[in-house]
Amino acid sequence: MPENVRPFSSGTEGLDWCEANCERCQLNGYKRGGEPCPMEQAVAEGFIRGTIPADLAVGYGATVTSPGFCRMPRQCARFVPPATCERIMWPGTRRRRSCGGVAVGEVEVHGLRHAVCARHWTEPSV
Repeated sequence: MPENVRPFSSGTEGLDWCEANCERCQLNGYKRGGEPCPMEQAVAEGFIRGTIPADLAVGYGATVTSPGFCRMPRQCARFVPPATCERIMWPGTRRRRSCGGVAVGEVEVHGLRHAVCARHWTEPSV
């Protein structure tokens, strides 16, 4: 396995991944006021170097596709959803604000897990 791999084809793809994962995760070091998650730190450094450690990427769910490249999963393997509801209020308007209620469950939307409160929770259909 190569020592370092390129996880994203562009900076925009990397930012999209970070917003869907690191920015929403409870392991986010800046939210906790402590040390950042190892993947969060590696991706931040990867914006400068262009690569991240291959063993770390594989540990977080990536698959090495060819020497020096990997495919990152849509959702980080170690993602921990927020403790507050992420449901966006005021559908159909330009106002974007999260509900913020205490999360009681998760729903999957377009391959990403989102935390929801009791008011927005619907039992998953079997």
